[in-house]
Amino acid sequence: MFETQKIRNGITRIVYPGKVCGYYLEGTEQGILLDTGCGYGDLKEFVDGISRKPYVVVLSHGHVDHAGGAGQFPQVYLNEKDWKLAQEHTQKKIRKDYLISNDVQAEDALLTEPAKKFLPLHDGQNFDLGGLHVQFISLPGHTPGSMAMFVPEERIMLLGDACNSATFLQLPGCLSVSAYRKALEIFDEKTAGRYDTVLYSHPHNSGGPEIVPEMIALCKEIEKNPQFGFPVPMPQWPGAYLAMPVDQTMHRKDGKAANLFYQPQNV
Repeated sequence: MFETQKIRNGITRIVYPGKVCGYYLEGTEQGILLDTGCGYGDLKEFVDGISRKPYVVVLSHGHVDHAGGAGQFPQVYLNEKDWKLAQEHTQKKIRKDYLISNDVQAEDALLTEPAKKFLPLHDGQNFDLGGLHVQFISLPGHTPGSMAMFVPEERIMLLGDACNSATFLQLPGCLSVSAYRKALEIFDEKTAGRYDTVLYSHPHNSGGPEIVPEMIALCKEIEKNPQFGFPVPMPQWPGAYLAMPVDQTMHRKDGKAANLFYQPQNV
C-alpha cells in the first residue's frame, strides 16, 4: 500500500495511494514525517516499521491528500491558519471521494478517524533531528497556512504543493495571485542561494531552485493581464485558467518548471 524511495541518507520519500508523496527524515536522535496522505491504510504501523528513532509528524498544509492520515497520530504539527481546513478535509467522505477520483477504490481501508486537534507550527520553527536539522518556512498561497521545509545540511527544500509545476490557486480558500507573488518574494529573500535541490509532493518529484523566481515572474505576467493564460475546460474548476501551455505530462512546453492554475477574478 505504501512504497519508499531513498532520496539520500536519512531522507526517504513515501508514495501514498492517491498520487501523493510524503517524506520521512531521520537523524541520530529522532525522525520527522512530513505529510500523512489520505488516511488510507495503516500509515502509523508502516512508519513505525521503517523508523529507528522516535519521530514527530508535521503537515505541510491542510488539504485532504496531505492531512488525511493525521488522525492516526497522537500529536501532529500544522500551521494554525490551516487547522479548520484540515479538520474538514480529514472527514472520511472527503478522503474517500478524493481517492476514488484518483482511481483508488477506498471502501474498506479508510482506517483513520478525522483529526480533532493539532499543535501549532510557525514560520522559522526548527526541529533538531541529530546531525540533521529541519526548518519550516511560511509560503502561503495554495492554502493560507502552507509551509516549506528546509534541510540545510543537505541543501534541500521541500516545497510540497506550495510551489510546483502545477500550483493550485484556483481552489476555494487560495490566496490571490498578487498575495502569492508577495509571499514568494519574501520566501526567496530568506532562502535564495541556500538550497540546490527541490522536492515536491506530486510529479515531478524533484527539481532546482529556479522554480521560485520563475513563479514570481509568472505571477507578475498574470497581474498585468488576468487573461494571460487560457481557460481550463474542467467542470470541477469552473472559470479556472492555466498560466502556461503544457505537454501530455503536464510539464511546460517551453521547458521551464513553474506553472499555476488560477481564477482571473482572484488576481
